[in-house]
This record gives sequence, C-alpha cells and structure tokens, in this order.
Amino acid sequence: MTGATAARAAGMQVLGFIGGGHATEGQIHTLKRAGAEVVFDDMSRLPTLVEQWLANAAFEIR
Repeated sequence: MTGATAARAAGMQVLGFIGGGHATEGQIHTLKRAGAEVVFDDMSRLPTLVEQWLANAAFEIR
C-alpha cells in the first residue's frame, strides 16, 4: 500500500495488481483507499489498461 500512497502523493495514476487469486474484498478496498484507480487480478489486462491510460493521459514529453 505504501507504493500506491506514494504514487498518489506524487500525482501519479495508480493501477493496483492483486495476483494469486486469493485477494479479499478488504485488500481490494484498501488498495482503492490508498489511491488505486483500478484494481485487477489478471496481468493479461495490463496492456489494455495502459492503452486506455495513454489514450486519456495529459502529459508533456520533454
């Protein structure tokens, strides 16, 4: 949770991954409370989530 909290404090968007198929609703809720905008349990979803983020991101390349 410290990574999610630190990322949010830095103004970053957070994707929370809960792997292993043993996540509880409490763990998911804790990740969301820490700042995860999306919590997912299947790593094959990551490319689509990143693609969606890139399509909606507002950032500047220097």
